[in-house]
Amino acid sequence: MGTTGERAGPDSVGRSQKETRRCQQQQRVEERPRESRRPPGGDRTTAPGVWPSVIQHTRAHRDHSLAEHEDGVLAAWRAAAPMVLRAVLQVATTGLEANARTVAARCPPCQQRHGVYSRRGRQVQTRLGPIRLQRWWYQCWACAHGWSPPDRALALAPYQQTSTGLARWEATLGAITAFREATRLLAAAADTAGLDRCARRQRDTAYAG
Repeated sequence: MGTTGERAGPDSVGRSQKETRRCQQQQRVEERPRESRRPPGGDRTTAPGVWPSVIQHTRAHRDHSLAEHEDGVLAAWRAAAPMVLRAVLQVATTGLEANARTVAARCPPCQQRHGVYSRRGRQVQTRLGPIRLQRWWYQCWACAHGWSPPDRALALAPYQQTSTGLARWEATLGAITAFREATRLLAAAADTAGLDRCARRQRDTAYAG
């Protein structure tokens, strides 16, 4: 019976139950500690490894300046960026998946089919920092040729240690700035991205020129 003496129908009972559940959920959200809440969509869009660093930063820099928060978020992102890039490559490149079923491939020179011979590691410096990949490796004993389909898919030449994007960035920076300024800019951009090798390469190039 309602407050007016009328019998409550099934629809009104259902709405009342839904409203009760909604209020309970809202109460649980409001009771969570402020520093533990993630931003909307955080579970889906926050890069792995970024959120714990961001939480630590917010606790240590309460009511600090915008510049300090920019530095903190950039540092967290740069630290996690190589891991995010590696995860993207593993999903998007055949032969980099950890648990994928191996497949035969044709030798580029002689076209004979071979199964995967081993998994080999490779490290590459990128604009997002250094990444290490474990990729399929094939060996053709007929023509003594070894190759990796993931390397070919990623357009990585044999013994290439720097991504094309990073090499282009270094060349452009070296062409438009003096050695001292280029070194300073590289150090500022790469201090938390693991690109300290770039500054040394820029220095060597400047001295060689």
